[in-house]
Amino acid sequence: MHSPEVIMELAKRMLANLDAKTTDLAPDIYRNPVTRYTDPERWQLELDKIFKGVPLVLGLTAELRSPGQYSALDVAGTPILLVRQDDGSVRGFLNICRHRGAPLAAGCGATRRFTCGYHAWSYARSGELVGVTEAQTFGDLDRSTLGLVEIPVAERAGLVFGLPRPGAELDIDSWLGDFADELACLELDKRHVFSRRELKAANWKLAYDGYLEGYHFAALHPRTIFELDYSNLMLVDAYGPHQRVVFCRKTMPEMRALPEEDWRPAEQLGVIDAIFPHAAVSSTYGGEYALVSVLFPGATPGTSRTIQTLLTLTPTEGDEARVAEAQRLSDFFYDAVEDEDYAMNFSMQRGLESGAAQELIFGRNELALHHFHTWVDRLVEA
Repeated sequence: MHSPEVIMELAKRMLANLDAKTTDLAPDIYRNPVTRYTDPERWQLELDKIFKGVPLVLGLTAELRSPGQYSALDVAGTPILLVRQDDGSVRGFLNICRHRGAPLAAGCGATRRFTCGYHAWSYARSGELVGVTEAQTFGDLDRSTLGLVEIPVAERAGLVFGLPRPGAELDIDSWLGDFADELACLELDKRHVFSRRELKAANWKLAYDGYLEGYHFAALHPRTIFELDYSNLMLVDAYGPHQRVVFCRKTMPEMRALPEEDWRPAEQLGVIDAIFPHAAVSSTYGGEYALVSVLFPGATPGTSRTIQTLLTLTPTEGDEARVAEAQRLSDFFYDAVEDEDYAMNFSMQRGLESGAAQELIFGRNELALHHFHTWVDRLVEA
């Protein structure tokens, strides 16, 4: 977890904002054209320049513990297959049979080999073509040239990053920079999967915007998040394109009645580590739970999907009380995101597509949105 010194520094910054009745602020407001969320040409550029151009979060170490464990996903139209190898590494492939292009796997699981459901060609988990059905009638093949097509991947801080382009070069350390230390504090590599769900949402940026600010807590989450957390009270720290956004409990001021050495600020601060361009890791108060949300564009500018995974620091198997608590938290997050955030996103998307407005306005108090969209524009226009 974060060091006590870092947590204490964040707590004091938060209390200072609370006392001043303010939040971390940008120098000015930010105006974002509506076309950023609706225009098909702009959307295609985002797919090409961002979702096929920068390292993405493709999976979790916790999903791929043992050799043969795999995860299959779609990344902006590119089918990807991640597989833990016998030597402990993770490799990434296009999830496409070299015979006729059929997928080899779906979801998460474990296997010794992948077999195509169309003609039963089979591949080792290392990607080599090892079986051709009725090979004696098929014709001559050089199997060494027909293994699965590989993409570059790298594992850091319990996350599997990758570029969905065969032959691309992946420099994950340069991409993460100092943010790698921030992610390492989350101990995602030590955590265990409790639940995994997929949610539908509107434009991927419209959905991601909601992870980057707490200005909406009071209005949109009055009986969920706002019952616990302050609205419009945040700390924002940028690490290149990535960000740390910090919220806090309404009980935080009660610490002041105690000597500073008795403060327990980690239980009062909630951290979202926003991994550009599409992932958010929410560290719940106290550190036992982490919610990883990874967003991908859908088939149109107005659609996206989110893979949401709740991780626990200690296993819950066999402990009914802890299972019940983890399930309660999982449902809490799922309902708040799907029924409140994403339901609102779909309504907003319809409004934006109506043409009634020409721009969205981000306030000075929505600092993290300024930073995120500045980086999106920078990469799209590069």
